[in-house]
Amino acid sequence: MIKQKNTIKVKKLAYEKKPRFGIIPKNNMSKIGKCIPFILIIVSYVIFFFILRGKFLFTPDYSSTDAFHFNISLKSYLAYSLKNNQIPFWTDKLQLGFPLFAEGQIGTFFLPNIVILKFLPFIDGYNLLLIFSLFLLTFGFYVLLIELKVNKWIALIMSYIFVFNGSISFRWMHINLIQSFSLTPVLFFSLLRFYKTHKYLYGFVIAFLVSQMIFAGHFQTVFISLFGFILWFVFFLKGRENKQIAKVISIILFFIFSGFIIALPQLIPTYNLLHFSYRPLFSFEFAVSLPLTLKHLISFFVPFPFGNPQYATYPRYSSSWGIFWENTPYLGPFFIFLFILVIYYFISKKLYKYNLNYYLILILVFICLSLGKDSPIYFIFGIFPFSMFRTPSKFLLMTNFFLILFVSIILSKVWETKKLYLKFVIVFVCLLNLIGLIYIIFSYHLFIDAKALMNMKLFSTYITKNDTLMNIKTSDLWQKQFRYRGWQNEQDIQKYVYFNNSLEPNSHLIYLYKNIAFNTGGLALNRLNFIYSLLFYRINESDSQTYTATTDFLRLTDLYNISKIISSVKIQNLNLIKEISDNTKQNNLFLYSVKDQILSDIYVPNTIININFKSDLVNAAFDNISTKSALVENFKSFEQDEKSLTKLRFLKSNDTTYKIKVNLKTNLFIVFKRNWYPEWTIEIDGKKIDYIQTNLIHMGVMVPKGEHIVMLYYRPIYFWYGLFGSITFFTVISIFYLIRKYKVKN
Repeated sequence: MIKQKNTIKVKKLAYEKKPRFGIIPKNNMSKIGKCIPFILIIVSYVIFFFILRGKFLFTPDYSSTDAFHFNISLKSYLAYSLKNNQIPFWTDKLQLGFPLFAEGQIGTFFLPNIVILKFLPFIDGYNLLLIFSLFLLTFGFYVLLIELKVNKWIALIMSYIFVFNGSISFRWMHINLIQSFSLTPVLFFSLLRFYKTHKYLYGFVIAFLVSQMIFAGHFQTVFISLFGFILWFVFFLKGRENKQIAKVISIILFFIFSGFIIALPQLIPTYNLLHFSYRPLFSFEFAVSLPLTLKHLISFFVPFPFGNPQYATYPRYSSSWGIFWENTPYLGPFFIFLFILVIYYFISKKLYKYNLNYYLILILVFICLSLGKDSPIYFIFGIFPFSMFRTPSKFLLMTNFFLILFVSIILSKVWETKKLYLKFVIVFVCLLNLIGLIYIIFSYHLFIDAKALMNMKLFSTYITKNDTLMNIKTSDLWQKQFRYRGWQNEQDIQKYVYFNNSLEPNSHLIYLYKNIAFNTGGLALNRLNFIYSLLFYRINESDSQTYTATTDFLRLTDLYNISKIISSVKIQNLNLIKEISDNTKQNNLFLYSVKDQILSDIYVPNTIININFKSDLVNAAFDNISTKSALVENFKSFEQDEKSLTKLRFLKSNDTTYKIKVNLKTNLFIVFKRNWYPEWTIEIDGKKIDYIQTNLIHMGVMVPKGEHIVMLYYRPIYFWYGLFGSITFFTVISIFYLIRKYKVKN
């Protein structure tokens, strides 16, 4: 008989054995390992911020610098408005009056702008906006690569290479473009998460991101990113066994559409401004201007094959050549080695079987789009919406996006081979490439002491907030310096600092001055551009350095309240207030005032003359245009007695409201020297009446005899239309969702 062994059941412990003191459990080590790349990204940009602190990016352009004379100036005015709890819907400091919010590039409702510019000092705030955008690009690209199963260390290094590639880093002076593009990687990540989890939270994130890209203000970048976004997702779904692919795509398109609905408060005012802008739309010639040439394809791997603007060796831009920072998608000194390795591995291991070849298709598509009129698909730029924007070379943003994605994915597969020497080579070459990129970018860009730029005082004591400035040939100084010297040494840099005293638009906004011009690559008022050309061509050249203001010029400046002229040439018959010069004594700037001018926001003309076209205004300018007459549109001509006005009292006057009290013996036509725009309203004794377009840009009104209160005010009605449409849409969607949810429960 076999004796049965006694068995003892051991009760499983309800707790795990604790590690020895000082030993970190493996699961905690794994969590820390995942956090290290995020910590490195945050720390690197904190260091970057302190490196930039107290400086401004000032990389020059041809006739000014988009960094200072556009983006810093606009963000400075936005900071001023936000700190005063205002939205810059309208300002009289640009083009004699301009709907600045509607132009869009100021980025009023982009959340980082609101938070940072309202609560931080402007110099630190502006630098933080740039740093935060670069951080978003790095963080977003990293999490996207991780979602695509790329090794975390390859993902980290390639994220930095993506951020510092030339298509982004050579454009740092265009911060609104960087801000719009900064959300693109996160947008792709959210799309993947929605596809994998089917959680509508990620869909709402997509809608929010799209709206924020629009609010950031660079609409061409939004279009390019979304075009790449949709195209990529269609290719991504190709070959996947999913009967609901059409449904998934339709849901994604709905969320993109929802993003546009959220942004209606921006889109409707901008669309309205288009109708009064000089910017051509839906034009093939406009859309293919400033293209990427075939020669420039070498710029993917060589930074300065045609010269360097820093040393004034790069060719001057033209419609057939393009611009350096648009046409240089430089990827680093060793990226060509990485690319060759990736292509070899891709072909030899037959990775094209795994649905990765669509990345190469996307790269080719966006290179073709970047080539513009030299592209084999050039005809597409005659088709909406490709015909809406110029500078096709901006498509290089998405070219490099997909190129670096593709290289990262293949490098990660090479990493999986477990060959130690290959891992070492990949990391070493990637790091060398990144270091080379950073060196090129920081040696190219110009950073100048911010306080020196913000305190231009040589003319400031002679200019008041009521003055309206006009610049005559001051941009010639910039162009001469840029074309022949660049910014090679300290003396060159000091010249640029000195040129800033010209208060070239839009730098005047920093000091809250007014200027008849507006520096924008976007939308400007067509009628004001015409008035500016009328003024400019009424200055006659006596010799290369001396000019004469004609009688017509003096009458026009009086009519349009142009009181101060800053010029790089002498103007004989204007009143010289101040002359300054740089250290070389070769670059002079002159501040003039118009003689015997009395600034006034209203006037009463003796004669009202009907005109129908711009040509009528030009013909009238020689004999009739002055404050003694009014050139009106679609209104009869007649004479009136200005002495009918017996009493005039100013009750209120600011950017958006003008209120007066008048007493008249007879009916009288009064002209407000305010820039016409359809969002202005005139009331007499609280009753709304129609105004008459006068002198091309002013507003006139016929006031009946007697004592009256006349009020002219601006209201951003198109913003409110957009806000109403946005709220209505989401109210309907919410009601529909709640009804559907209720039916499911019951």
